[in-house]
Amino acid sequence: YSFFGYNMRNPMLADKRVRQAFTYALNRQEMLDSFFGGQGTIISGPFAPGSWAYNLDVAPLPFDPTRAAALLKEAGFAPGADGIMQKDGKKLSLTLKVPIEKESEAVKRVVLAFKNYLKNVGADIKVEFKEWQAWKEDVFFEHDFDIIFAVWVFDDSADISSLFHSGEIGAWKNNFGGYSNPEVDGLNNESKLTLDHEKRRTINRKLHTILA
Repeated sequence: YSFFGYNMRNPMLADKRVRQAFTYALNRQEMLDSFFGGQGTIISGPFAPGSWAYNLDVAPLPFDPTRAAALLKEAGFAPGADGIMQKDGKKLSLTLKVPIEKESEAVKRVVLAFKNYLKNVGADIKVEFKEWQAWKEDVFFEHDFDIIFAVWVFDDSADISSLFHSGEIGAWKNNFGGYSNPEVDGLNNESKLTLDHEKRRTINRKLHTILA
């Protein structure tokens, strides 16, 4: 799956209303249809959409720029003279780092569409295309990014603890965004310890709901 990932170390992105606003601001269906010929599915959680762990009751957030603007206002942002949202004198100006592992027109278009959709709700996104190794060092080692665009592979075992457990925050670890939630930690621990498939399914459905 392809995704935009956020760095929770940035106080602006630590507010989940801002992250939700960005999702509402994006017309992901249009991106999927225009750049990938409709080949794919918009998902709402970190599990494979056809797997036993995926929670079909959690619908992806729809395209709703009005809701996006309302959430940013709720989070304390107001438009500055240049139209860019500001809070406490700081502009909602963020860097988006993208790896150039393979030159892909589709990826370039997705990234530019992301920038343009967010511009419509007053967020200024500066795109940086980086060589693969430099991108990995910025993201996994230095944690020097606001937003990233990347591709990940679903784990068949449906163990997402390396991505979302607070114990996996640190240099070269997979929770590079610094996501930390005690409830998610507890559920990830419980999921690893249980051998009961139905119990694991229930836990993963709950994890999916919280993360969404």
